[in-house]
Amino acid sequence: MRSGVGNRAVVVRDPGFAVAAPLALTTVGLRLTLAGSAGSDTSPQRVRETCRRARSWCHHRITPAPGRVPHTHRTLTSMAAHLIPAPHAHHQTPQAEATMRRAAVTALAPQPDDPQEQLRRTACLAAAVLELQDLAGDSA
Repeated sequence: MRSGVGNRAVVVRDPGFAVAAPLALTTVGLRLTLAGSAGSDTSPQRVRETCRRARSWCHHRITPAPGRVPHTHRTLTSMAAHLIPAPHAHHQTPQAEATMRRAAVTALAPQPDDPQEQLRRTACLAAAVLELQDLAGDSA
């Protein structure tokens, strides 16, 4: 909607940017599995530990050893692949689907070239994976 002082609001049908259909949650699992690390430990404790580490790096502006951020991102992607089917089978609320899609989009988006942006993106994925874990009921 556009409006100005003394003008009536007008609905603009063209958002001005490309719009894509949302990811299909039934098919995103394979893409996440292929993008993740094979053989990642997806136990609830390991999920919490990995997410905490990634978020701590970003929050405290710590620069981890070279290769740690991409490895952690792939591990979190595998964890998302493991966690998405569980809530999808039980929760059909729009909020739950938005959480699952946000995790999938964050995991599958191309990593930026800047190391600090890679770290930020990995921390965002960690937050989304923790939300997935809560949806799946694996927070114990």
